[in-house]
Amino acid sequence: MSPALPGDPETTIRLPGRAAPAPEIPSELPRILAEQAERDAAEVAFHARSKEALFDGLRHVGIAHVLVSFDGWGDSGQIESIDAHNEPERQAARRPNHLCRY
Repeated sequence: MSPALPGDPETTIRLPGRAAPAPEIPSELPRILAEQAERDAAEVAFHARSKEALFDGLRHVGIAHVLVSFDGWGDSGQIESIDAHNEPERQAARRPNHLCRY
């Protein structure tokens, strides 16, 4: 059996009250974080465009208020009903029978 060398796990002694050495950070970490920041920014921009398109479509057909009833919590549940109203009269809005494209 060969003798243990300094730094081998078998010869490393941890003294009470002393922190273990910090792990080495991979050199790819800055690149990974930058790529994630780009994806996050693209997602925020996509949600903003989608929200604008949705609200424009609702406004176009005269819908000012939407109430979605949901039964459940967390990841479990389902939409029970969706009611749409034109705000001042609070009457049920006529929903289009075709898909709105954006």
